[in-house]
Amino acid sequence: MIDEVKALQSRLAGLEAKEAVLSTLNRYLYSMGTGFGPDILNCYTQEAVLDVLNFPLANGSDLPFEGKDQLAPLHACYGKDGPRIGGGHHTANIAVNVEPEIQPAEVRAYFMTTTLDGIQGGRYEGVIRAETEGKWRW
Repeated sequence: MIDEVKALQSRLAGLEAKEAVLSTLNRYLYSMGTGFGPDILNCYTQEAVLDVLNFPLANGSDLPFEGKDQLAPLHACYGKDGPRIGGGHHTANIAVNVEPEIQPAEVRAYFMTTTLDGIQGGRYEGVIRAETEGKWRW
């Protein structure tokens, strides 16, 4: 009976972790689409690494970022006009892989955005982990 309880506790912890990871991804996407700049940055750890490949606003160049301070200018445009309803980030085929140890979780998803310039898209691939206060971040 004790082994069954431990197995159920492990499964429950995995499901709770997966739900927290999905919540982080959705908070990030919602914040991007509605212009809540500080909320976007709150989805990243202090030492986050982000590689933006073939970025349209940089003439198709790759942009590497290390640390939340470097990420802030990239996301500043999303909050400059205050909260709004924008084109939004739409995701599909979201995969969250949470190992039994729970930390960290791998996330993959396709995304599409609509802007005044047209439609663009790509993939999110990353690692999200729980921070000390219980928030999960990229």
